[in-house]
Amino acid sequence: MDMQDSNLVEFARSIILNRFTTMCSHIDGVIENAGIEPIHQFRVASRRFRAVLKVFSAFFPHREIENIIPEIEATVALAGKARDLDVQVLFLEKYILTVPPQDQQGVALFLSERRVLREQLQADIIDQFQPFKYSSVFDDFHTLINSDDVSLDFSYSHITGDKTSSHLKLPVQAVGVVHKAVSDCVRKLQIISERFSETVDRKIIHKMRIALRNLRYTIEIPAEFLRDKYDQHLINIKHLQDYLGEIHDEDVQIRILRKRIRSEFKTSNQFQLIERAIKDESIRVDMIASFYTKAIHYDCCGLIRLLRDLIDIRNKNYKLFTQYWKKMLEDNFFYSVRTILIN
Repeated sequence: MDMQDSNLVEFARSIILNRFTTMCSHIDGVIENAGIEPIHQFRVASRRFRAVLKVFSAFFPHREIENIIPEIEATVALAGKARDLDVQVLFLEKYILTVPPQDQQGVALFLSERRVLREQLQADIIDQFQPFKYSSVFDDFHTLINSDDVSLDFSYSHITGDKTSSHLKLPVQAVGVVHKAVSDCVRKLQIISERFSETVDRKIIHKMRIALRNLRYTIEIPAEFLRDKYDQHLINIKHLQDYLGEIHDEDVQIRILRKRIRSEFKTSNQFQLIERAIKDESIRVDMIASFYTKAIHYDCCGLIRLLRDLIDIRNKNYKLFTQYWKKMLEDNFFYSVRTILIN
């Protein structure tokens, strides 16, 4: 291996180690469940770690990577479920303060159910994350990066906190590797974008969300060293991610609420009335209560109001997303982000 290749591999090792240790520094916070921020930070850090590992995977033993990734992905997937519930609880806690007293009972019931599910999931998180701390993944990772800067006894106890790459410099040899990775992400996003329209297509939205996420965490690699060139792009992508993230959260709750409300009504005619109440603003939600006598149906009036409001919020966010995305395309976003490293 010549000096240039050696510099590139050493850079890859260092930035992968930084990302890995940052991800692991949030594990105790996830286990302790002290607020919603640790699990959010863990998920973000895991995406950054997987992005650099993917970009530089060619420089490391393929089998070792295959051993590490599944265990990390299983842990991240569980964290994602917990994050969804955290977001739902936070939204409902604020929402219940805005609805009329007669609808608060139904919303409170739904909020209580979400809290119970989140508490139950925390037990699964502890069962998953606690063994992860003492698993072989740390030894496997040490073997993978094979860096002299890492203790031979590389274990969770050596993960002391958030890491940065401030001591690193982007070697010239890394530019081509990163440029190719960024270009691949842009190409995939562009293909999905060509199928995007103002018509709501949840599958396309989901694919765009993933493609934007992959692009963001890939361009964060060169952005760490060329911040002034990437700042605006990162700001724009973050805005898009925020819109799509909120749309995702709303879609999750909408699916749950539709199923929950439908289960309370025995005939299709009853549910058709609910659908009318959701779609037709001239029908007041509280009017529906007069059709039913069971207490559970009165509770449903709050859920119906919540469902109607969530659909309205979701549609507004979708409109804001499409407007922002069109503006980015008009500003030649694809060409600009693809050519930064070679201009």
